[in-house]
Formats: sequence, structure tokens, C-alpha cells
Amino acid sequence: MSYPCSTLFPVDSGDESTGVGTVDTQSEVSRSQVSRAAGGVGAWIVPGVVVVLVALVAGGIGWWLGRSAAPVAVAADGAVPIAGVERASTDPLYAAPEDLREVIAQAKAFTVEVYCGDSGGAGWIIDTRAEPLVRPRFSSEYGSDFPQTVVTAEHVIRGCRSGDEPVQVWISRKEVEAVLMNWDRERDVATIGIAADDLAAATAFTVTPDGSWAMTVGAPLDGPVVPVIGQVVRDDGVDLLMHMTVRPGNSGGPVVNTRGEVVGTLGGTVLDEETKGVTGWSYAAPVEALCERLFECSAMGIDAIQP
Repeated sequence: MSYPCSTLFPVDSGDESTGVGTVDTQSEVSRSQVSRAAGGVGAWIVPGVVVVLVALVAGGIGWWLGRSAAPVAVAADGAVPIAGVERASTDPLYAAPEDLREVIAQAKAFTVEVYCGDSGGAGWIIDTRAEPLVRPRFSSEYGSDFPQTVVTAEHVIRGCRSGDEPVQVWISRKEVEAVLMNWDRERDVATIGIAADDLAAATAFTVTPDGSWAMTVGAPLDGPVVPVIGQVVRDDGVDLLMHMTVRPGNSGGPVVNTRGEVVGTLGGTVLDEETKGVTGWSYAAPVEALCERLFECSAMGIDAIQP
């Protein structure tokens, strides 16, 4: 519903012919009558009202001072209750990590760079007992030589799905042997096997409260692996909607919570429909998406079967 930008208010235009925006001509008579009556009984009304108001104000101030000076109950552990604190959340997932540098260092350790032809992005090494599902086309290439699994976004490796283009994984500016395993285009996630068994890996976690602290790590614009901090606004079971500004190269990177656990795989940024500019919002596939087609998970999910 829209409202007009202007509203008519009575003003003193001096136009007595229209009656719109004019001063009532009877106001002068009313003023004279009031001034004559001021010397009668009405002269006591104003002082009386003032006395009553002063008494009410003084009483209110006294009540407030007495309430402020009242003894405060102290709990056995010495804690003093604060009004309204029962409505505040103490969930640690909403707060930034106590040691942000440590969380960043851990995330960088299990974050990799992924390339496929002319496209590229990031990925993360997952630590789980869930068995990865391999497409028959790549089953002959995959084996014990690829003991660790990288999770990335499907659109990052889309050009390598036919097998004509090899997928490349770089860790600390060094390429490791890799083979494409599986993907899910609808959820925008994919898995890659890498020939390494001593690299840092991430623990996945499926609980992501709305409003919780979050961070992603990627390699935007062919630069170094850098962190981007934001907040998960909503988890609808399909996507994590986040208030986080990301750039090309962040796709496929891990989204970690304040404990350093991975809660999602970054999909991309949200653009303005008209200007196509970055809005400061991004989205990610929650880790539950990995259990649909990419891993053989237990009934409780991928985070319930960690080593």
C-alpha cells in the first residue's frame, strides 16, 4: 500500500472565502472571554493542577530511588542476576571464536585449491568414516591410492565431468594427484579423491543455528588462501543463507563455525537482479547434502560417524 508524499495541514493563509487553511474568526472572542474569566474561580485551577503534578513527580522519584537502593539477591556462586538475561542466548555458536587465529590456521590447513580447465575454486578435505560413493565411470581410476577426499562445489569441476579435462588439486602451491569421484548438480557439491593420507582434514557438523558465526576460506582472484567472516542468517535444509561477501575463487570452500567445524560448502554469492552487483549475501550447501548422493552415511548423518 502506498501513501501520498504530502498531506494537507491547516495553515494561516488569510483566505476567509474558502474556509480551507484559515484561522477561525471566532478565536478572538474566545480569547477575550477567557481573559475576563481569569480573575474568577478559574484562577485557582492552574495552581491546583501544578501542585498535584509536583506531588506525583516527587512520589515517582522517591519510588525509583527506593527501588534502586533495594538489596540485590546474589546467587551462591556470586553471580548477580541481570534483568532480561533469561531471554539472551548463551549458545557459543553465536559468538566469534576465542582464538580466531587458531581457527583460521586450522581452516587453511584443510582448504585446497581446485582447478578444472579454465575454471577454478576451492575445496576442503573431509575427515569422516562415511564411505564415498564413486561413479562407475571413475571407479577404475579410484582406489587405495586416493585415501583422502576433497569436497568442492559441482560448478567448479563441471568441465571435468566428461573425463576429457583432468581435475587438479593444489595444496600449499603444490599439485597433488587427484581423480574426480562424484557430484550432485542440484545441491552443487562434488567429491575428489587425492593421493595423500597425512594431510589435515576437517570435521563436519550438521547443526547450524540461524544467526551463528561463520567463516569461509578460499583463494579469490588467484590470490592467497584468505578467510572471509560473516553470519549464517538462515538454514532451510537446502541452503545456508549467509551475510558474507565472497568473490570468484571462494566457490567450493568450507564454511566453518566458531569451533572450526565445517557446516557447509560455499556455492556462490547473491547478485542484485537489476544491477548484477554483489549484495553482500552468499549461500552454501549444508553438510547434510553430502549424504544424499556422495557418501554412504549412517541414519544420523555424516557428523555422527566421525573417527
